[in-house]
Amino acid sequence: MNTKMKIAAVFAAALMLLSFSACAVNMPDSSNSSNTSSEAEATPEPEASVDESQFADNLEGLQEYMVAKEYISGTPVDMEASFIGAKDGVKYTCSYEGSNNITMELYEYDTSSLNETAQEIINSVKETGTFELMGITAEATMSDSGKYLMVYKDSTSGEVHDTRTQQVKEDFKAFKK
Repeated sequence: MNTKMKIAAVFAAALMLLSFSACAVNMPDSSNSSNTSSEAEATPEPEASVDESQFADNLEGLQEYMVAKEYISGTPVDMEASFIGAKDGVKYTCSYEGSNNITMELYEYDTSSLNETAQEIINSVKETGTFELMGITAEATMSDSGKYLMVYKDSTSGEVHDTRTQQVKEDFKAFKK
C-alpha cells in the first residue's frame, strides 16, 4: 500500500509539473503574427470597477474577485496544493486577445499553520518572485496578506498584455491586505 501511495504521489507531482510547463506548448507565437502598429500601441481595456469588500477572504472569494475583474473566466481545475504547502488551489485557462493564452493558478495558505514547504515557497516568492518545484522554476506573486499565491502566465507578449499582466498582479497582491 505504501508503494501505491508513493507512485500516486509521483504521478500527481508529474501532473502538477506538466501544468506549470504546458501552458506555453503549442501556443501561437505573437512575434510572428502580422500585428499592425496601431494594434501594438493599443491600450488595455479599462478594468472592471469592483468593490473588493463584497468578496470573502478565502480562495473562493479570491476567485470571484478575479472573475469580477474580468481577469479569468471558465471553470477552474482543482490543483494538488499540498505540493507547495498550500491548503487549496485552482487553475484557470482562458483567453485575452488570443486563444487560451492565459493560465492563472491561485493557492490559499493557512497562515496560522505553515509547514516547512509552505514557508520555503512563500519566502522564495517574496524574495525572488519565483519558487522551485522538482527542478522547475515558476514565477509567482504573493498577496500582501501572505495568504494567497498566484502563478500567472500570458503566452502573448506586447505592451497591452504586459500592462494587463502588471495590473492583474497589482490587484491580486492588494486582495484583502
